[in-house]
Amino acid sequence: MHIAEQIEAGAIHGIELVAVVTENPQAAVIEKCRQRAIAVHVVPWPGATRRAEHERALLAALAPLRVDLVGLVGYLRLVGGDFLAAWQGRLFNLHPSLLPAYPGLNAIERAFAAGEANLGATLHWVDAGCDTGAPIMQRGLQRAPHETCESVAARVHALEARLLTDALNLLAFLGSRRESLTEALP
Repeated sequence: MHIAEQIEAGAIHGIELVAVVTENPQAAVIEKCRQRAIAVHVVPWPGATRRAEHERALLAALAPLRVDLVGLVGYLRLVGGDFLAAWQGRLFNLHPSLLPAYPGLNAIERAFAAGEANLGATLHWVDAGCDTGAPIMQRGLQRAPHETCESVAARVHALEARLLTDALNLLAFLGSRRESLTEALP
């Protein structure tokens, strides 16, 4: 379920989704946001050789929003120093593994191929490494012996959605107590 839908349903408290920034002009989230009058900014990916340019465009899209947190949910790239500096301690990522195991791309497939019995998801602060930031929250699940990679992936993605809801509630709670949020930041 989309974050805005979770907020509408009362599952997320103390968080306002003010905008979504995507590089995909065809993303399904765009229509969901438009239906709810949530701003959408499309910042197309220009290619790896122009990453700094892309990040400047992202920063320009985010700057006027005056937000407290930025989530890299579904953003499958590392971010550079300027972007990290601008959002240090306020930038999180959702990853489909129990970090530090299986950072990077294809985490579920790699865990499945390795025969892992325990899989899961991690919401973590973003740092300069690949999925190396301090964990905010993790949730796990047990792989059943008969499961396919596709069924495990579906369960992990459902778990990610629940984890995101729980973690956003935690971050909102801590954010309402600024001294606690400061202690929770890396």
